[in-house]
Amino acid sequence: MTPSAVTDSLLHDLVTSARAEGAWQFAVAAVVTSDDRVLFCGRTTHDFDQEWDLPGGIALPGETLADALDRILACDYGLSIAEIPRYLGSYDHLDGGEIIRTFAFTATCADPQQICRQAQTAHCWASPASVPAQVSTDLARLADLAMTQTAVTAGPGPLQIAAALRAAASCMYCDQAAAELIISHGFWLHRTDFTSQFIAAQPGLAGGTTAVIEWDEAIAALRTGKLPCSGSEAAVLILAASLATASLVNLRDAITGLDQANLHLIISAVRRAGGRN
Repeated sequence: MTPSAVTDSLLHDLVTSARAEGAWQFAVAAVVTSDDRVLFCGRTTHDFDQEWDLPGGIALPGETLADALDRILACDYGLSIAEIPRYLGSYDHLDGGEIIRTFAFTATCADPQQICRQAQTAHCWASPASVPAQVSTDLARLADLAMTQTAVTAGPGPLQIAAALRAAASCMYCDQAAAELIISHGFWLHRTDFTSQFIAAQPGLAGGTTAVIEWDEAIAALRTGKLPCSGSEAAVLILAASLATASLVNLRDAITGLDQANLHLIISAVRRAGGRN
């Protein structure tokens, strides 16, 4: 879908449609951006893991969705909303057998960095290279949509692709290492000629989307000049492919000339492949 301008009529129609579909409890979430990064907030689960989500919460009976978002961001996150420009979409989850529908909006805040002064709120400002691994593909899709303000049919954005790659590589050290190297490098996921041709998406086992990189095809395109790039960008792709597949790599050629930042990424990938991260 294309992001829609927020009007009273739209808010009324969203609630009416949700009730007709059996959802009577509503929540709201905000995509807040700052310097091309998206705000995610964390909470500790019963298993003492950190769970990341968009800032938001449950709407109270009688509240409009806009009023609920304004109240929640002010009271729970210390953020003052200046404008709610766009409606991005919705997603459902079950709580005690009851459907809760969450409506996501873009939110322009007077001072987005105010959350950094909220000591009780765990949060991070994420770029595609640093999006928390626990962020679902649904949330990543909405965040991408807010960042691009274009239709989803134009293709998934870097945040959604990163989340889908992580979902597919879960529990497999070498696949995780390869995916994280590509994600953290931050170059290839912004190349539409790479993502459109060499990343294959498929439905996940528990809903959502997973994605895998077609490494052999990508490396063949790289070697035949169909993916023009710098030497360091090529080296990162080749090294990532060698972690994910049986493809051979000449370390002397691949590593020579890499700067400290790229060497650090590769060392981290090797440690991850060995189960050390």
